[in-house]
Amino acid sequence: MRCLSRCSSLALIPFLFCVSAYSQDDTAVSPAPLEFILHPVQAGFENSLHDLDPSTEVVFTKEPDYAGARVYRHALRFGKGPSDFIGMAYDVAAETLYIDANRNLDLTDDGPGVKGGGSLYGSGVFSDVHIEVFHDGIAVPYVLDITIFGNYYLSATVKSGWRREIELDGKQCIMGVSDNLNGIFDSEDSFVFDHERHREARLPSATPGETPLPQWLYFEGQSYRIESAFRALDDETVVAVTLTPIMEDLMDIAFEGQLVSRVLLKGRDQEYGLLDWPVSAMRIPSGAYTPYQVRILDSFSGYPKSAVRLASGGNTLLKTGGPLNPHVSVSRSGAYLSLDYSLRGVDGTQYSADRSFDNPRFAVYRGDRRIAEGRFEYG
Repeated sequence: MRCLSRCSSLALIPFLFCVSAYSQDDTAVSPAPLEFILHPVQAGFENSLHDLDPSTEVVFTKEPDYAGARVYRHALRFGKGPSDFIGMAYDVAAETLYIDANRNLDLTDDGPGVKGGGSLYGSGVFSDVHIEVFHDGIAVPYVLDITIFGNYYLSATVKSGWRREIELDGKQCIMGVSDNLNGIFDSEDSFVFDHERHREARLPSATPGETPLPQWLYFEGQSYRIESAFRALDDETVVAVTLTPIMEDLMDIAFEGQLVSRVLLKGRDQEYGLLDWPVSAMRIPSGAYTPYQVRILDSFSGYPKSAVRLASGGNTLLKTGGPLNPHVSVSRSGAYLSLDYSLRGVDGTQYSADRSFDNPRFAVYRGDRRIAEGRFEYG
């Protein structure tokens, strides 16, 4: 975060409010799998999708009568097959998006187009776009936000998913997943795991942490394998999530750090493991991992850049997180001083707050006289 101030000498007084971590007790866990049925929700996720290769041309066999000559055609891919995409055309003059919902390349038999919610810098912005994709014979509904700018840019985010309050190890938790249209639950999908301890630690301006869907979860002294599948149940499509306690092929790791609410570990083949409130000694699935994302008090996120690697028979110490220390650097540009502020953890990782509603303050002095004050801004 950065601020510019005109002066010759200065003093800075940043501070950080910290909360102590909980202690944890060991509990016995049954090896039996636990199944939870998650129900559809229309919003609450930010699961970004990918456009087709820009060099791929989408050709429709039939199109509606457009209001103008500017029409931009795009497609959303949901699989690796040549026909695994949903085509769409944006009529700029009418601010309308036509979607080939039945995927027959005919844009005239899918019902009325979707009206845009206004233009943003010349782009078409469409909110709450409902589509349906069949996976293994099951109709799966999705809700998307879509932005189109010309023939070369398409941004789409799945905001819908499946969520439910569950009980795990005697504690009430919120679990949620969001699929990226392809019907395969993997690290390209989004995952939410929230409970009272996160909410108690979280700053008012922060939001529940959303991560790539992990292959396993460490929670309250136990590691669980995570598996998800679509299921048709009572006229709706649900997601059945199975948590299987992992009792074998485990490795012992040690942890040093403070205030850490989550650590997302990245393994081979883009598979992740999630440590929920890590403790000094843990047993996790054997493998080779690097820390990918660290959350402090479920309010600050950092992405370690060090080459620390955890592996069976190798390094088994994970040192990350707090205490966080404020760092300020000052550089001169003519008559101005550029002040750069960052929060850094024990391993040098920089952390940023989820939102900047209450950015750190600074004060500038010449001798004993305060000549300027304000707040840092992210950027």
